[in-house]
Amino acid sequence: MTDNKKDKDGKEQVSDKDAVDKLSLSIIPLTSTSLKSSRLVKNTRLETMLELHNDPVSGSLQIRPEDIPASFPGTSKTDQEMIAKLAELKSYDVYSLRVSLKKLGIDVDPSLLALSDDTKDRLDRYSLEFTRPLILSVFGDGTGTQDMKSLQKIFQAPDVAAVQERLKVMAQKTGIPVEGLPAFLQGYRDLFLSTLYYRENFETLVPDINRFWLWLADLKTQREVATSAGAMESCRRVMGALRFLFISTRERLAKFRSEFEMFWSDMNKESFARLRKEIEDNHLSMGAVLCGLTVKMHDWANTFPEGRAAGPSTRVQYVMAELEPGLEQLMAMENNARQEIGMQAVAPPSSEEVAALKILSILLGEFKCLSGDVLRLATFLKAWKKDADAANLDIRRGLAFAAKQGWIDVVEEDVSYRLTESGFDKGITLSTKA
Repeated sequence: MTDNKKDKDGKEQVSDKDAVDKLSLSIIPLTSTSLKSSRLVKNTRLETMLELHNDPVSGSLQIRPEDIPASFPGTSKTDQEMIAKLAELKSYDVYSLRVSLKKLGIDVDPSLLALSDDTKDRLDRYSLEFTRPLILSVFGDGTGTQDMKSLQKIFQAPDVAAVQERLKVMAQKTGIPVEGLPAFLQGYRDLFLSTLYYRENFETLVPDINRFWLWLADLKTQREVATSAGAMESCRRVMGALRFLFISTRERLAKFRSEFEMFWSDMNKESFARLRKEIEDNHLSMGAVLCGLTVKMHDWANTFPEGRAAGPSTRVQYVMAELEPGLEQLMAMENNARQEIGMQAVAPPSSEEVAALKILSILLGEFKCLSGDVLRLATFLKAWKKDADAANLDIRRGLAFAAKQGWIDVVEEDVSYRLTESGFDKGITLSTKA
């Protein structure tokens, strides 16, 4: 049975049990009956709001958690403190909630921290790649069975003697007694289900994010946006941040997939413990990043659906006021998560660095400068103004950054600059990558 509802645009909403951005307070041990009928939700600025009412026609009625005493005078201090702690969480998906609620000391029935039956059934379409090694390891006949129907036949008529022997082998490899294997396999199932859940949440964003790149690229070509350094810089930051988050999240999910494959090639108790720790330790950060991406992309898609036009000023205001807030924090969390699983952190370039790199590009590309060459700023500015990308960057901040990095030397402030050997090498590297 589904508990999904429709939003004001007629789209099916994700149930609270499966959502990354909503937490029904009905599962929280509050004393206030009124508050237990509400829920915590994340807005596009990634702030937590208390949603008192949500209707397809009238919309959502929300207040800030700190306004609870004024709206609900009889609320106990314990309830207020509990909600305040929950409001600080970065995601409300069931997997990160298991970790977070335990840390907060909030006791919730474990059965309530599970995906809905609908979602579990839907995730079965992904499960073959994860369950095939398990099925073949215990029930397989070594023929390399690939399709689900063949795997089901193995379950229906297994070679009992062969299965018993393989269970003994599995017990020896894992160091887990045969009678303990059911619990082990249940833990494996729950672990890969969490990975599938995060992957599905990610993949549902792909159509919106692909449409968003085109939408933002078109916005940057609009005259009133292209002539505003502030608007262009905000668009650049949002595009850079979302592209980084999108690519990095995909890389993390791919790494988890490879970790499962490696586990079955060298199955033992220690390898499973490492697999479980690595994935569960990433639940908080994966949930937080996917929550942020989900909230922002879904709101953008609802605000600017296909076929509905909006002026450049309305669109750029949305970018600056709704999309940009919170992205820097998400990038920091994503980088920390990458490092925790042995992946290299990636720092998106600052606007100053982008401007400095553009300076080097023009010095080497337009003026063919070599190490030690001096160029007057007045001459350089003529080429800078002709460059479409450079026109939206702050040249003075770029010059300051380049000088700080040792890429250029200041011969005379605001008059002339010398390209250093380090700057020349950096410029050559840029041209090679291009």
